[in-house]
Amino acid sequence: MIQCAINFDENPWKIFYSGSIIKGAVEISVDKPTDIQSIVLIISGYGFVEWFDFKSNLSYSAKNNYINSTNFLHGSQNGNAVTINTGTHVYKFTCSLPSELPSSVEGVYGRIRYSAKVVFNRPLKFNKIFTTGITVIKVTDLNNENPQIKLPSTLETQEKFWCFCCTSQPFIIEATIPKSGYVCGECIPIKFNINNMTVPPVPPTFNEEICQIIQVNYEVHVKAILNGPNVIPIVKIPIIIGNVPLK
Repeated sequence: MIQCAINFDENPWKIFYSGSIIKGAVEISVDKPTDIQSIVLIISGYGFVEWFDFKSNLSYSAKNNYINSTNFLHGSQNGNAVTINTGTHVYKFTCSLPSELPSSVEGVYGRIRYSAKVVFNRPLKFNKIFTTGITVIKVTDLNNENPQIKLPSTLETQEKFWCFCCTSQPFIIEATIPKSGYVCGECIPIKFNINNMTVPPVPPTFNEEICQIIQVNYEVHVKAILNGPNVIPIVKIPIIIGNVPLK
């Protein structure tokens, strides 16, 4: 029986940055003398996309290989079989990741995955394989990007709606962010300007002090539409509508 563990130096999370060096050790335990032609550590990464076009009734796919590093821990590709004695054996390894590796991604139509795999090539027997997934993060220094990302960015959209045979006045949304470059964990402040000219005049706010059976209140609702989870966070901000503006 062969047991195998792939351990990474001071990195139990198995997260690595592009351009860094992976260091670790492969720990192998055998309960009896075992003939092995070679023990190979393979660190590989690939990207794969696939989608179906319902209009043409055709499916499309593509695959890219990003890294395929092979390290013979024991023996060689064409060497003779060597007996591994009973017990535990440790093989240290290093692997340099290219600086241009894309980050690990899991999406609806594609994925980028990396793994570390140990292959036991055994004479006259099927190979025995142990695999563990790793995560690679592409290093992106915002200071090396286009300087325009330091400037505020504003976008506006307008929509008109049909009402019987006529179109309404435009509904205008303008959103502004102070810059276009951020890192994970950084807050993105967003300023919205909304001009809703489609809504007719509404009565001002009044409460039970004005009318004991009917109250008129207004709120601004802000929703976050998220991909994936069936949850829509919402913030409700009470406002007062009057007919004499603030000075």
